[in-house]
Amino acid sequence: MGLFDGKICREYTNAASIRQNIAEQILSQSTEIVTIITGEDTSDDEVDALQQWLEEQFQTLIDVD
Repeated sequence: MGLFDGKICREYTNAASIRQNIAEQILSQSTEIVTIITGEDTSDDEVDALQQWLEEQFQTLIDVD
Protein backbone atom coordinates (compact mmCIF):
# COMPACT_ATOMS: atom_id res chain seq x y z
CA MET A 1 0.00 0.00 0.00
CA GLY A 2 1.32 3.46 -0.81
CA LEU A 3 0.35 6.69 0.91
CA PHE A 4 0.49 10.08 -0.78
CA ASP A 5 -0.83 13.28 0.73
CA GLY A 6 -2.39 11.27 3.56
CA LYS A 7 -4.42 9.05 1.25
CA ILE A 8 -3.99 5.51 -0.02
CA CYS A 9 -2.85 5.90 -3.60
CA ARG A 10 -2.80 2.25 -4.61
CA GLU A 11 -2.21 -1.23 -3.38
CA TYR A 12 0.49 -3.37 -4.97
CA THR A 13 2.13 -6.66 -4.20
CA ASN A 14 5.69 -5.28 -4.17
CA ALA A 15 7.41 -2.21 -2.77
CA ALA A 16 9.04 -1.21 -6.08
CA SER A 17 5.63 -0.72 -7.70
CA ILE A 18 4.47 1.41 -4.78
CA ARG A 19 7.56 3.66 -4.99
CA GLN A 20 7.21 4.04 -8.76
CA ASN A 21 3.51 4.87 -8.54
CA ILE A 22 4.07 7.55 -5.91
CA ALA A 23 6.99 9.02 -7.89
CA GLU A 24 4.84 9.21 -11.03
CA GLN A 25 2.18 11.12 -9.09
CA ILE A 26 4.45 13.72 -7.52
CA LEU A 27 7.27 14.21 -10.01
CA SER A 28 7.27 15.95 -13.36
CA GLN A 29 9.83 16.63 -16.07
CA SER A 30 10.47 20.04 -14.48
CA THR A 31 11.24 18.64 -11.01
CA GLU A 32 14.75 19.66 -10.03
CA ILE A 33 15.30 18.25 -6.54
CA VAL A 34 13.97 15.06 -5.00
CA THR A 35 14.67 13.86 -1.50
CA ILE A 36 14.09 10.19 -0.80
CA ILE A 37 14.21 8.99 2.77
CA THR A 38 14.67 5.28 3.21
CA GLY A 39 14.12 3.12 6.25
CA GLU A 40 16.81 1.02 7.87
CA ASP A 41 15.41 -2.12 6.22
CA THR A 42 15.82 -0.69 2.70
CA SER A 43 18.57 -2.50 0.83
CA ASP A 44 21.17 -0.85 -1.39
CA ASP A 45 19.74 -2.88 -4.29
CA GLU A 46 16.31 -1.32 -3.74
CA VAL A 47 17.79 2.19 -3.72
CA ASP A 48 19.83 1.43 -6.86
CA ALA A 49 16.74 0.08 -8.65
CA LEU A 50 14.73 3.20 -7.77
CA GLN A 51 17.57 5.45 -8.90
CA GLN A 52 17.82 3.64 -12.23
CA TRP A 53 14.06 3.77 -12.76
CA LEU A 54 13.95 7.51 -11.99
CA GLU A 55 16.81 8.18 -14.43
CA GLU A 56 15.00 6.25 -17.17
CA GLN A 57 11.58 7.79 -16.52
CA PHE A 58 12.69 11.38 -16.17
CA GLN A 59 15.72 11.34 -18.49
CA THR A 60 18.00 12.86 -15.87
CA LEU A 61 20.98 11.96 -13.76
CA ILE A 62 20.15 11.12 -10.17
CA ASP A 63 22.70 11.69 -7.43
CA VAL A 64 22.33 9.53 -4.34
CA ASP A 65 24.27 10.32 -1.17
